[in-house]
Amino acid sequence: MHKISTAILLAAATLVTTTAQADGLIHALPKDGTWVSFKMEGHEDKTHRGQEVEHFTGYLKISSVGRETVNGEQCRWVEIEHTWDRTDDPTYDERKQIFKLLIPEKHLRKGAAPGKHVVRGYQVFGTTPPKRQPTAIKKLPASFRNLMLRGPMENAEKLPPKLAPNLAQKKLGKLKCGGVRGATEIDSELPDGVEGLETLPFSFEVRLHEKAPFGVVSYEFSGLEPNNDTVVTKMTLDDFGEGAVSRYPDAK
Repeated sequence: MHKISTAILLAAATLVTTTAQADGLIHALPKDGTWVSFKMEGHEDKTHRGQEVEHFTGYLKISSVGRETVNGEQCRWVEIEHTWDRTDDPTYDERKQIFKLLIPEKHLRKGAAPGKHVVRGYQVFGTTPPKRQPTAIKKLPASFRNLMLRGPMENAEKLPPKLAPNLAQKKLGKLKCGGVRGATEIDSELPDGVEGLETLPFSFEVRLHEKAPFGVVSYEFSGLEPNNDTVVTKMTLDDFGEGAVSRYPDAK
Protein backbone atom coordinates (compact mmCIF):
# COMPACT_ATOMS: atom_id res chain seq x y z
CA MET A 1 0.00 0.00 0.00
CA HIS A 2 1.37 3.41 -0.93
CA LYS A 3 2.44 5.84 1.79
CA ILE A 4 -0.54 8.16 1.73
CA SER A 5 -3.00 5.28 2.02
CA THR A 6 -1.07 3.85 4.95
CA ALA A 7 -1.25 7.25 6.59
CA ILE A 8 -5.01 7.57 6.26
CA LEU A 9 -5.60 4.03 7.46
CA LEU A 10 -4.82 5.17 10.92
CA ALA A 11 -6.45 8.27 9.75
CA ALA A 12 -25.11 15.81 18.38
CA ALA A 13 -28.28 15.20 17.10
CA THR A 14 -28.52 19.01 17.02
CA LEU A 15 -25.91 19.04 14.30
CA VAL A 16 -27.87 16.67 12.06
CA THR A 17 -30.53 18.35 9.95
CA THR A 18 -33.55 16.71 8.38
CA THR A 19 -31.42 16.17 5.26
CA ALA A 20 -28.75 13.76 6.42
CA GLN A 21 -25.20 14.63 5.41
CA ALA A 22 -22.14 12.48 6.05
CA ASP A 23 -19.28 14.95 5.81
CA GLY A 24 -15.64 14.39 6.75
CA LEU A 25 -13.80 15.30 9.94
CA ILE A 26 -14.88 18.96 10.04
CA HIS A 27 -18.56 19.73 10.67
CA ALA A 28 -18.09 22.95 12.63
CA LEU A 29 -15.38 25.59 13.08
CA PRO A 30 -14.39 26.42 16.68
CA LYS A 31 -12.51 29.53 17.72
CA ASP A 32 -8.91 29.87 16.63
CA GLY A 33 -6.44 28.05 18.88
CA THR A 34 -8.75 25.07 19.47
CA TRP A 35 -7.42 21.54 18.99
CA VAL A 36 -8.87 18.04 19.14
CA SER A 37 -7.25 14.61 19.00
CA PHE A 38 -8.69 11.26 17.94
CA LYS A 39 -7.44 7.81 18.78
CA MET A 40 -7.23 5.75 15.60
CA GLU A 41 -7.13 2.04 14.93
CA GLY A 42 -7.55 0.03 11.78
CA HIS A 43 -6.33 -2.68 9.49
CA GLU A 44 -5.56 -3.50 5.89
CA ASP A 45 -6.56 -6.96 4.68
CA LYS A 46 -4.09 -8.32 2.10
CA THR A 47 -5.11 -11.99 2.34
CA HIS A 48 -6.63 -11.98 -1.15
CA ARG A 49 -3.08 -11.73 -2.54
CA GLY A 50 -1.48 -14.19 -0.18
CA GLN A 51 -0.33 -11.73 2.49
CA GLU A 52 -1.44 -11.05 6.04
CA VAL A 53 -3.79 -8.57 7.66
CA GLU A 54 -1.79 -5.56 8.85
CA HIS A 55 -3.00 -3.79 12.02
CA PHE A 56 -2.32 -0.13 12.79
CA THR A 57 -2.92 2.22 15.68
CA GLY A 58 -2.18 5.91 16.20
CA TYR A 59 -3.81 9.29 16.56
CA LEU A 60 -4.92 12.24 14.48
CA LYS A 61 -4.90 15.80 15.79
CA ILE A 62 -6.68 18.77 14.20
CA SER A 63 -5.70 22.30 15.28
CA SER A 64 -6.79 25.79 14.27
CA VAL A 65 -3.49 27.70 14.22
CA GLY A 66 -4.17 31.11 12.69
CA ARG A 67 -6.35 33.32 10.53
CA GLU A 68 -5.56 35.15 7.32
CA THR A 69 -7.53 37.20 4.82
CA VAL A 70 -7.02 36.26 1.18
CA ASN A 71 -8.66 38.36 -1.57
CA GLY A 72 -11.09 39.75 0.98
CA GLU A 73 -12.08 36.30 2.23
CA GLN A 74 -11.50 35.17 5.83
CA CYS A 75 -9.46 31.95 5.94
CA ARG A 76 -8.21 29.68 8.68
CA TRP A 77 -4.91 27.81 9.00
CA VAL A 78 -5.73 24.22 9.96
CA GLU A 79 -2.96 21.82 10.94
CA ILE A 80 -3.61 18.07 10.81
CA GLU A 81 -1.03 15.86 12.51
CA HIS A 82 -1.20 12.12 12.08
CA THR A 83 0.98 9.49 13.77
CA TRP A 84 0.66 5.75 13.24
CA ASP A 85 2.43 2.49 13.98
CA ARG A 86 2.04 -1.22 13.22
CA THR A 87 0.81 -3.15 16.24
CA ASP A 88 1.82 -6.51 14.76
CA ASP A 89 5.36 -5.66 13.58
CA PRO A 90 7.94 -4.52 16.18
CA THR A 91 10.39 -3.61 13.37
CA TYR A 92 8.01 -1.01 11.91
CA ASP A 93 9.13 2.55 12.70
CA GLU A 94 6.45 4.93 13.94
CA ARG A 95 5.54 7.41 11.20
CA LYS A 96 4.20 10.93 11.25
CA GLN A 97 2.50 13.05 8.60
CA ILE A 98 1.54 16.71 9.01
CA PHE A 99 -0.57 18.91 6.74
CA LYS A 100 -0.78 22.67 7.24
CA LEU A 101 -3.66 24.05 5.17
CA LEU A 102 -5.15 27.49 4.58
CA ILE A 103 -8.87 27.09 3.85
CA PRO A 104 -11.67 29.68 3.57
CA GLU A 105 -13.79 29.59 6.70
CA LYS A 106 -16.98 29.21 4.66
CA HIS A 107 -15.77 25.75 3.61
CA LEU A 108 -14.94 24.64 7.16
CA ARG A 109 -18.45 23.59 8.11
CA LYS A 110 -21.03 20.87 7.63
CA GLY A 111 -22.16 20.49 4.03
CA ALA A 112 -18.93 21.85 2.55
CA ALA A 113 -15.85 20.13 1.09
CA PRO A 114 -12.78 21.72 2.72
CA GLY A 115 -10.32 19.39 1.03
CA LYS A 116 -11.26 20.81 -2.37
CA HIS A 117 -10.71 24.45 -1.36
CA VAL A 118 -7.14 24.64 -0.08
CA VAL A 119 -5.74 28.11 -0.80
CA ARG A 120 -2.21 27.17 0.27
CA GLY A 121 -0.83 24.02 1.80
CA TYR A 122 2.27 22.31 3.18
CA GLN A 123 3.12 18.71 3.96
CA VAL A 124 5.73 16.97 6.12
CA PHE A 125 6.22 13.20 6.09
CA GLY A 126 8.73 11.00 7.88
CA THR A 127 9.57 9.08 11.00
CA THR A 128 8.68 10.50 14.41
CA PRO A 129 9.57 13.32 14.82
CA PRO A 130 9.75 14.29 11.14
CA LYS A 131 13.16 15.74 10.30
CA ARG A 132 12.11 17.22 6.98
CA GLN A 133 11.00 20.79 6.40
CA PRO A 134 7.49 21.51 5.08
CA THR A 135 7.00 21.11 1.33
CA ALA A 136 4.47 23.28 -0.47
CA ILE A 137 1.62 21.36 -2.11
CA LYS A 138 -0.93 22.64 -4.61
CA LYS A 139 -3.64 20.23 -3.47
CA LEU A 140 -4.15 17.44 -0.97
CA PRO A 141 -3.39 13.84 -1.95
CA ALA A 142 -6.58 12.31 -3.29
CA SER A 143 -6.86 9.63 -0.60
CA PHE A 144 -6.60 12.09 2.30
CA ARG A 145 -8.89 14.62 0.64
CA ASN A 146 -11.57 12.06 -0.24
CA LEU A 147 -11.61 10.27 3.10
CA MET A 148 -10.81 12.89 5.73
CA LEU A 149 -11.85 16.30 4.31
CA ARG A 150 -14.50 15.36 1.81
CA GLY A 151 -17.92 16.88 1.26
CA PRO A 152 -21.38 15.49 2.06
CA MET A 153 -23.03 12.47 0.48
CA GLU A 154 -26.57 12.83 -0.80
CA ASN A 155 -27.48 9.22 0.01
CA ALA A 156 -26.56 9.45 3.71
CA GLU A 157 -29.11 8.32 6.30
CA LYS A 158 -29.64 9.63 9.81
CA LEU A 159 -28.83 7.36 12.71
CA PRO A 160 -30.71 7.43 16.04
CA PRO A 161 -28.81 9.10 18.90
CA LYS A 162 -26.73 6.89 21.18
CA LEU A 163 -24.23 7.38 23.99
CA ALA A 164 -20.81 8.68 23.00
CA PRO A 165 -18.07 6.01 22.99
CA ASN A 166 -16.46 5.37 26.39
CA LEU A 167 -13.24 7.08 25.32
CA ALA A 168 -15.08 10.27 24.33
CA GLN A 169 -17.12 10.24 27.53
CA LYS A 170 -13.97 11.06 29.50
CA LYS A 171 -14.06 14.54 27.94
CA LEU A 172 -17.70 15.01 26.96
CA GLY A 173 -19.60 13.06 29.59
CA LYS A 174 -22.47 10.69 28.89
CA LEU A 175 -23.92 12.60 25.97
CA LYS A 176 -26.14 11.12 23.30
CA CYS A 177 -24.80 11.76 19.82
CA GLY A 178 -26.72 11.74 16.60
CA GLY A 179 -25.08 10.40 13.49
CA VAL A 180 -25.16 9.76 9.78
CA ARG A 181 -24.11 6.82 7.64
CA GLY A 182 -23.63 6.50 3.90
CA ALA A 183 -21.61 5.08 1.04
CA THR A 184 -20.01 6.54 -2.06
CA GLU A 185 -17.59 5.86 -4.91
CA ILE A 186 -14.24 7.67 -4.65
CA ASP A 187 -12.00 8.48 -7.61
CA SER A 188 -8.64 6.82 -6.89
CA GLU A 189 -6.76 9.31 -9.13
CA LEU A 190 -4.08 6.80 -10.07
CA PRO A 191 -0.90 8.21 -11.64
CA ASP A 192 -0.39 7.58 -15.36
CA GLY A 193 0.87 4.07 -16.03
CA VAL A 194 -0.29 2.68 -12.66
CA GLU A 195 -2.92 -0.07 -12.85
CA GLY A 196 -5.67 -0.57 -10.31
CA LEU A 197 -9.28 0.23 -9.49
CA GLU A 198 -10.20 3.67 -10.83
CA THR A 199 -13.13 4.11 -8.43
CA LEU A 200 -13.20 2.87 -4.86
CA PRO A 201 -16.35 1.96 -2.89
CA PHE A 202 -16.31 3.36 0.66
CA SER A 203 -18.82 3.53 3.48
CA PHE A 204 -18.77 6.05 6.34
CA GLU A 205 -20.34 6.53 9.75
CA VAL A 206 -19.92 9.69 11.81
CA ARG A 207 -21.25 10.59 15.26
CA LEU A 208 -21.69 14.27 16.11
CA HIS A 209 -22.24 16.63 19.02
CA GLU A 210 -22.10 20.42 19.31
CA LYS A 211 -19.78 20.16 22.35
CA ALA A 212 -17.08 18.41 20.32
CA PRO A 213 -14.55 20.75 18.67
CA PHE A 214 -15.07 20.59 14.89
CA GLY A 215 -18.34 18.74 15.66
CA VAL A 216 -17.12 15.13 15.36
CA VAL A 217 -17.17 12.57 18.20
CA SER A 218 -16.36 9.45 16.19
CA TYR A 219 -15.60 8.71 12.55
CA GLU A 220 -15.39 5.35 10.78
CA PHE A 221 -14.82 4.29 7.20
CA SER A 222 -14.16 1.12 5.25
CA GLY A 223 -13.52 0.37 1.61
CA LEU A 224 -11.12 -0.82 -1.05
CA GLU A 225 -7.62 0.27 -2.06
CA PRO A 226 -6.79 0.43 -5.80
CA ASN A 227 -5.10 -3.00 -5.41
CA ASN A 228 -8.30 -4.46 -3.89
CA ASP A 229 -6.96 -4.52 -0.33
CA THR A 230 -9.75 -3.89 2.20
CA VAL A 231 -9.12 -1.07 4.67
CA VAL A 232 -11.04 -0.26 7.86
CA THR A 233 -10.41 2.74 10.13
CA LYS A 234 -12.10 3.87 13.35
CA MET A 235 -11.42 7.21 15.03
CA THR A 236 -12.71 8.29 18.44
CA LEU A 237 -12.32 11.68 20.13
CA ASP A 238 -10.11 11.35 23.20
CA ASP A 239 -8.98 14.89 24.08
CA PHE A 240 -9.31 18.56 23.16
CA GLY A 241 -8.29 21.98 24.40
CA GLU A 242 -7.15 25.49 23.54
CA GLY A 243 -3.84 27.26 22.96
CA ALA A 244 -2.88 25.46 19.74
CA VAL A 245 0.09 26.89 17.82
CA SER A 246 1.61 25.79 14.54
CA ARG A 247 4.57 23.41 14.46
CA TYR A 248 5.74 25.35 11.38
CA PRO A 249 4.95 29.05 11.93
CA ASP A 250 7.15 30.14 9.01
CA ALA A 251 5.23 28.00 6.51
CA LYS A 252 2.86 30.58 5.10
